[in-house]
Amino acid sequence: MADLPLTGGLTAEVPDALYPVLANRRWRTIVIRGNPYPVRAETRDGRRQWIYLHAEVWTLLHGPVPEGYMIDHIDGKTLRATNDNLRLVTHSQNSMNRRKRAGCSSRFKGVNWHTVHHLWRARIKVNGKECSLGYYKQEEDAAIAYNEAALKFFGRYARFNDVPMPAEFWRAVEETRRGEHAALVVLDAGHTDWHMRDACAAGLAVVEGVAP
Repeated sequence: MADLPLTGGLTAEVPDALYPVLANRRWRTIVIRGNPYPVRAETRDGRRQWIYLHAEVWTLLHGPVPEGYMIDHIDGKTLRATNDNLRLVTHSQNSMNRRKRAGCSSRFKGVNWHTVHHLWRARIKVNGKECSLGYYKQEEDAAIAYNEAALKFFGRYARFNDVPMPAEFWRAVEETRRGEHAALVVLDAGHTDWHMRDACAAGLAVVEGVAP
């Protein structure tokens, strides 16, 4: 892999074979949701627009991006525009791999402080439907619940919270990445009726469990 110079002293990792072509173009960095994206300016049909480095790399390697699809960074590192770190996804699949939004009450994705119950709430959105994963005394337990649900519903597109998970969970992650099915997520029995209604409306499989 080669390091492609960007304005501002940054570099982006690109395939060696594409470096000569990419290095002949001027790349700068813009920040979107806190992430740096290498881009270059180009005028098409009289309009000036940004061309993203990761999309350019994909196009040079695989051809044009089909309509309705976009290119996703698998590990979330937007300065790694390498073939093994890029994949073709739908907009919905891309949102599954998105980082936690800034300004939230929790440091974890899919978790927020519920001001009425005074507990940490875990939730996940699938196919446009929000599904509650229960209320927890510990913020980390809510993050674990999100991880389990993300594995079940998002599979290889999921972005997990950085909390300790059992070895069985990571084995299921590896199986999912090999195209196998993940284990069912266990939801909070204390809110089963609410969960069942919401999850069933989204066409999801649910297993009752015991809240931490």
